[in-house]
Amino acid sequence: LRKHMFLRLIRSLPLVSPPLGYHQKTFPGTATPTEIAAHLGRALDFVKTHPDVCTANTIIMYAWNEHDEGGWLCPTRTPSGQPDASRLDALQAILKSR
Repeated sequence: LRKHMFLRLIRSLPLVSPPLGYHQKTFPGTATPTEIAAHLGRALDFVKTHPDVCTANTIIMYAWNEHDEGGWLCPTRTPSGQPDASRLDALQAILKSR
């Protein structure tokens, strides 16, 4: 769609507040870099020890830049503005140890 067509479509959608079916009161916490790396380590172990069910020998990780959903891996900035690649650093440590 062209940009102006897309904006017209968005403006024509009704606003529902709160969204229909929305009743969630609690939300899961954001994983720490250490927790993400531990999950990757367990996934690597599982794929290695179960080639019969992991025939693609592949792991899919979610997600590079889902910041608003708490699933990002890409570098960000700390509240003070310093680069923060701690998630990637933790994953790199696990991958280098294998």
